[in-house]
Amino acid sequence: MMDALTSDEIRRIDNITCNSIGSINLMEDAGQKMASIILRYYKPKNVLLLVGSGGNGGDSLVCGRYLLNEGIKTSAYIISDVKNNKSLTSNDDERQALIKIFVSTIDESAKKLEEYRSTSDIKNYTIKVHGLKSTARLIGEMSISSKAEALEKAGNENDWDYIKSHHKELIREYLSLENSYKEVKETKKKLDAGELKDAIYSIIEMASVCDYTSTEM
Repeated sequence: MMDALTSDEIRRIDNITCNSIGSINLMEDAGQKMASIILRYYKPKNVLLLVGSGGNGGDSLVCGRYLLNEGIKTSAYIISDVKNNKSLTSNDDERQALIKIFVSTIDESAKKLEEYRSTSDIKNYTIKVHGLKSTARLIGEMSISSKAEALEKAGNENDWDYIKSHHKELIREYLSLENSYKEVKETKKKLDAGELKDAIYSIIEMASVCDYTSTEM
């Protein structure tokens, strides 16, 4: 006979695992395995991630990073008000983890962008800067996201003159985030009644277009 666990027992086990292994390590492992399965069984050219703001959302973003590194054009639909730096997650540790994942890849991503620019690899440059646009938007770095979006547009239009003129500006601002986040402590932003209502409707709307029979909140 198979033992069944209650939802409270599963949450306790999850908390114990996060505390012993670390939520970032769990996200990295889950995201990597997710990407491996996608690449092995589906071999897509384009991927759209439907991402929430909690730990599972972090798994999806890590997955997206691995897909981008494999040359897959990857987009993320974030169910969160990042423009106003508000999140639907109730766990500040999860928000911190998402930011740490983003910051931990800055050096690697910046080097790749520079490599693609210097070798005139416009295809991979455009894919990489597209990923930066989406992930920067997730944590509310709208200035970097808009610069990356403009460079992505230039890449799609084969406009190397624009890329050469604006690439260094993006990289300089991108690299500066490492220091800016070292001393920053994120605070949870509470949603008022109207914002919470909008958030709930957004989740319901997103769930309705997916193969989900229920939505956990």
